[in-house]
Amino acid sequence: MKLYYFEILLDYDTFSVLDNDLRYEFQCRVDFINHYLTKAVRCKKIDVGNCNGLYITLLPGGETKQPKQVDKDLRIYLPFHIEDYQKAKQNNDISYYLDIIRRGMYKFSEIQNVPVTGMLDIVDEFEKNNYQNKWLLKRRTFREVGLTLELHCELTTDYYQVTTIVKDLKKNILCQGLVLKTLSCMYVYTGLVKDIVLVGNSIFIIDKNDYRRIKFNIPQIRNL
Repeated sequence: MKLYYFEILLDYDTFSVLDNDLRYEFQCRVDFINHYLTKAVRCKKIDVGNCNGLYITLLPGGETKQPKQVDKDLRIYLPFHIEDYQKAKQNNDISYYLDIIRRGMYKFSEIQNVPVTGMLDIVDEFEKNNYQNKWLLKRRTFREVGLTLELHCELTTDYYQVTTIVKDLKKNILCQGLVLKTLSCMYVYTGLVKDIVLVGNSIFIIDKNDYRRIKFNIPQIRNL
């Protein structure tokens, strides 16, 4: 079965009671890693036996749980030490999270047919590229008005942002700039951008509810 989900997180049952703010903060800070690794494993079509989701779940230091599989999700448990996390957060040390992930990879391989080398190559590539998670979200060409609009996304441990590039049909850049920036949490940014549509003399970025969130005035763009 091909791997489709990968995530590192604090154990919900434990930390939602112990310190839910910490749980949410941690989730925001690692979301860009989970997002990158999930995209990468889907692209590489990694086979992991009888599951399609791997979850590295962190427990307060000293607590332990046995690995468990529910339906198609395999979950292993590792210790979480608040002092190490706070130090990594203060120093913006992303390698702290990747070290946990690497340990988790080996633990997965002890109980499931997880190709450790291929998984570690993805983590190493992410580290080598300075933890960048950038991608082209949307590109729409409207030949009737002679414009192409691109949406480029960047997700970091601190923020999610969308930059727009507007080009003519000869691929000359007419304008570009930041149009959206928000928290690096999938529950916040998911659905903010659904599509790019042309309505009259304007181009709009619409969200999941088809709300016209951002507007581009075509005559103004042509006069730049």
